[in-house]
Parts: sequence; structure tokens; C-alpha cells
Amino acid sequence: MRSFCLLALLLLACNRPSPSRSAFVDAASASALPEGGVPLAPVGLASFDPAPAAAIAKNDRGVALLAKGKATEAVQEIEGALALSPDFIRARYNLACAYARAGNFDKARASLEVVYEADFIAIRPHADHDDDLVGFWKSAQGIDLAARKSDYEARFAAAIKRGVAATVWVDGVGPRGSLRPSVLRVGVFDPESLRFVAVAPPVRNAIFGYASSTVPYAVVVTGTVADMLGGDLDAGMTLEAVHVFHIATDGVETTTMPAPSTPYFGELYLGPSGVTLHVQQAGVAFDGANSNHYAALFDTTIGGPTQRTLFDGIDKMPAVPRDRSVRMEVGYNHWGYVVTENDPAYAYSKQSHELTLPSRKVIAIPKSMAFYEAPARVIPSPSGDRVVLLWNATVLECEHARDIPGRFKMALVDVVSGQVSSLGEGDGAGAAAYRASGELFVQRGKKVEQLTDAGPKELPAHVLLVPELTRDDACGF
Repeated sequence: MRSFCLLALLLLACNRPSPSRSAFVDAASASALPEGGVPLAPVGLASFDPAPAAAIAKNDRGVALLAKGKATEAVQEIEGALALSPDFIRARYNLACAYARAGNFDKARASLEVVYEADFIAIRPHADHDDDLVGFWKSAQGIDLAARKSDYEARFAAAIKRGVAATVWVDGVGPRGSLRPSVLRVGVFDPESLRFVAVAPPVRNAIFGYASSTVPYAVVVTGTVADMLGGDLDAGMTLEAVHVFHIATDGVETTTMPAPSTPYFGELYLGPSGVTLHVQQAGVAFDGANSNHYAALFDTTIGGPTQRTLFDGIDKMPAVPRDRSVRMEVGYNHWGYVVTENDPAYAYSKQSHELTLPSRKVIAIPKSMAFYEAPARVIPSPSGDRVVLLWNATVLECEHARDIPGRFKMALVDVVSGQVSSLGEGDGAGAAAYRASGELFVQRGKKVEQLTDAGPKELPAHVLLVPELTRDDACGF
């Protein structure tokens, strides 16, 4: 049995009753309508809380029964799981498998319709080849549902087009912010329907994820993070691989970059052409205990093989290709994972406090707006009429040349007038992103808001632009 039910993954849920089609159209902007003006009902995930332990246990018992060919008993257990947690999409999919095995194709179709409304992109590739559903896809009900897949794809594509890149992140249990999250999905948040469209399935052993707003990819990094360090040379974590997904409706991994390592220091770079990872291990050389090769460069083009090159240290590695402008810290730290995106067409000087535009126009930034010793991240709007400057630093008690995570400042620059206004500062993660239509979203700590003329609109809890950070004035020491 190759059922999705065998995977030890926690899918999010979204089978709450949808608003009526007319209500959705009234609340949505014109961008929510496809060409021709025909309204699209909302799709995607709307609930981000993990299922309770009792529901997970019932679902797992149902899966075990299904594996033994006891479909009727499996249906009873999984229905019990959904009675405890109606938004448990993994159980809803497993129930469709059990119904199909029991020959109840009407109920199998009804369950799959709920699943597809919530998580079509992530689940369709698996459902198409699931042994539990072979009989269903040959039935009249299965043929009917298969004929509607293009409609689902069009609806999800429309949500992706009008959304903003985002990540659903629910912290795991433990004292450190970098522990494995209990829920991690990458994709796009649709502000019209308040739904999250995942562009990848849940990934086993995921410790980090990020959806880029400047390149059309999202990444999920797998590995382990220890609760406690075992000594000065214990990196506190291991990396397994970097998984890359296209922010689109295919739901299939475009690239897997194996990166086995224990990164005391690690930087992951993403661009439209590929992925690069710089790793410095602590205490264990890559090619034997007697070697000085404690650093490695992993590199792959999108869809291509991974190449690994060893070095004596991080400082010996070649420069990262200029187009790989998304930088993610994936080495051990006490504060979480720092993510930055920069547009290489812009430049900010922390010496002169000036922003240089692609046109070569220079705009002076008031010193009071900035962390003066920290470099600014430059985030332009799609049309280039506005630019967000983001400084990620605390009180700069450590190395002035480096970012110190845990505190942020943000400023908005009007390119035409040259006016600079504050977007706030505070502890935690700061971030900003635009969607294609130009609306600006900002993250301050764990709160993400869409900035509108009528005032800020807060996004649901756990929907983030970047992973949360914990302020650390001691710089991790």
C-alpha cells in the first residue's frame, strides 16, 4: 500500500464551511476574478492548528487497519478522528482511501473534494498514484472528479497570482526557537479569501522553510535540531537536504540538494538559476578526522545534480553568484533562522546613509530611521515607486559589521518624492513583501499585516513572511 496515510506527516486543515460564492465576491477585489469575470470560490487552508493527540491516534489506528485490509473498521476509526478534529486534512484524505477500499465511491469522492478544496496542489500528485484509490479513479465518481482537476488548478493558480509569498510556521515544543516546527508549510497567502495555498506537501523532518517573494521558489530544509548542546564542538543540529519547490500549481519538487553536515555555520543562497549552501562544521572534517576540510560548498542548478567542493574554511570559498539574492542562515544559533532578500539593482550605503536607485538617483535616509552600523535590506515594490529598507540588528554590542538578529527597524521610501517614513521597530523578526498588485505586507515580530489605505489588516496567526526570531543581545554566547 502506497497510501499517503502511511506518511508520518501532519497536514494542515481547511474543511470549515466556505462562505457563499456571492459573499466571497462582495468581499474580494477585482483581482479575485479570473478573465471573463466569473467568480471563483475560495480555496486553500484556513486552519493552521495541529490536530489534537487523540485525533492523531485514532487516525493512525485507522491507517493500520486499512493496511491490514480492514476497510470498514478503518472507516470507523478515521471518522472518529474527524469527529474530534474536523479540520484534520490528513485524516480526511485517509478516510477517502478507506471509503474507496470499502467500495463507497460516493463518500470517497465527497472526502476528496474537501481535501482538494484545501490542499489540492500538495495532495494531487500523491492521490493520482495512490494504490488505495486505483479502484476509485476507475469508477464513475472518480472519472467525474478527475475531469474537474483543471478547474481546481485554475482556482489555485488564481489564488497564487493574487497572493503574497508566505510560510505557515507553528513552533514545536522546547526552549529554543530553532527547534523543529510542529507545522511547516510554504506557499502563498491569499488576502482576498484569507486562505493559505501550500505549494508543497508536508516534508518529513523539516526544520526550516521559506517562500521567496523575489524568485519563484520556496525551500524546505530537513534535518534535526538537538534540545541541548553536547559540548563546544557540538553543532546542535544536522542538515540532511534542501528541497526546492516551484511557487506554482504542479506541487512537485523541482530540486533536491543532499547536504549531509553538522553546520556550526551555514548560509543557504537561492536564486532563479539554482541553490548554493556554505557550511562550516565544528570538530568533524568532511573527509576524515585527519583532514583540514571543515567547510563545504554544495551547489546545484534548478533540476540539476548537486556538486560538493571541500575547503579549509568558509573564507576560502568563492563568491556566491550575484543572482542568488535570497540568503538564509541555516547553521546553529540561539535565536532562530535569519532570512534576507535583496534586490541587486539597488544599493544602500551605511556610511553615507543613502539609497541608490537603479536610475542612479540617490535618496538620503535620516539617521534616526536606521540602525546606523547595520546594512539595510532593500525591498522595492513591483513598479519601483516605493522601497522598504529593513535593518535587522539589536543594540550592536557584538560585531558591528554583522547583523545581530532579534530586533528590527523598517522605513518606507517614496521614490518620486524622496520622502522617508518609519514602518516601526521592535523585537523579533522584521520583514516586508509586496504582492504582484503592489500591496505591501509587513511583519513585526510574530504579527503580519497588510497595509491598506483604510488601515492595517492583520493576517491569521502562524502566517509569516519570515521565521520568527528571538532577541539576543549577548549574540548567542
